[in-house]
Formats: sequence, C-alpha cells, structure tokens
Amino acid sequence: MDAEIEILKDLVEGRTDIFEFIELFKVSDTLRSRLDSNREFYYKHIYLKNYGYSVTAYILLQNAKSAGGQLNVFGIIESYLEANKIIFKPTDYYKKRYILLLDIQPQFLYSSCGQVEEYLEKNVIDTIPEEFNKSKTKRIQYCKAKIKELFRCETKYPYWLQNCEWPFNEKGEPMTFLYQKRKKEGDYIKYLYYFSDKDTGEIVEVEQYD
Repeated sequence: MDAEIEILKDLVEGRTDIFEFIELFKVSDTLRSRLDSNREFYYKHIYLKNYGYSVTAYILLQNAKSAGGQLNVFGIIESYLEANKIIFKPTDYYKKRYILLLDIQPQFLYSSCGQVEEYLEKNVIDTIPEEFNKSKTKRIQYCKAKIKELFRCETKYPYWLQNCEWPFNEKGEPMTFLYQKRKKEGDYIKYLYYFSDKDTGEIVEVEQYD
C-alpha cells in the first residue's frame, strides 16, 4: 500500500490526530493531488461544489479546532477510502465528540459560531472527569452544568432571533448576558442583546433584525 493511502488510513483509524494530518496535508503535494484528481469521487459530493470541487480547498477551509470541522475532515477522507475500496477500521472518536457537543448545546447557544464551539470543547468537553467517561448521562449532566457556570446571565438566557452571537472579552471568556429588548425601525424590528464584561464593566450590544 502506498504512502498516501497509509496517511489517510492513519487519520481515520485514529493513529494520527486531525492537526497532525492537516500539517502533513499542507506540505504533501502528492497527497493533495491524489485527492483532487479523483473526479468521479468528488462530483458525487454536491457540497464540494461550493469549494470548486476541490477536496484540498474543502479540508483547508474547515475549522479544525471545532468538532464540526474535525468531523468534516474525517468524513471526506473516510468517504474517499470507501469509494476506492480501501479496507479500514474507522475510529468513532470524531463522531462521538460531535454528537456529545450537540447533546450538551443549550438553546441559547444554538447554531453557535466557531468561537463558541471551540470554547465549549476546550473548557467543557475536555474537562470531563475521567470517572464520567463510562456514563453518557453523567457526561451530559456535567457538561450542561459547566456551560451554565461559564455562560452567565443576570435573569434568563437570551432568545436569539437568528444564530447565537454570544460575545467574548479580551481574555477569551464569555461575557455575562444582561437583558434583551426589541425596537421597531421602519419596516424592520431590531432585537438588541446586552452583555457585560465582569472584569472591566464594558457593555456590549448585539443587534439582530427580523
């Protein structure tokens, strides 16, 4: 089996983590060319149209620090190996991590930006005590409690009109949610969300329109 296939198998079987793989991918012209040359493969994946049907562009534009981005990279490589009838035993690490993120994500963080997702992984999922690893219920309970500890609010959590836009301070910590209100502006209704930095007292206003 050639070196490029071994690199791909090392990722999907869990011997290489996503960050090691991407660094290898960036410097390997032969690996990138191999993935991009299989036209029959990538034309079957309609979502690659947004990336010019380039597997390279798709992989390099993913947010590898987020569970969703990691799963996307893993998934496209897994699909490539399957399409080329390469036998492998895939790890379930990336799928389980992403599913856990979905299970613990509350409504007030729904459809979060990459920064929120990265923060949840680093400060919530990665802090799960080892003794909870055998119990899905305990993992979820721990994570949900940790989220409420980290994402603070004065009264109740925001109800976002669109996707979550929870702001962070200069230290990379979530600000405290204060309150929200709506305001009519011509033909539109503007929703205003107010947050404060617990360290500096700075007030941040987030706008969304109906």
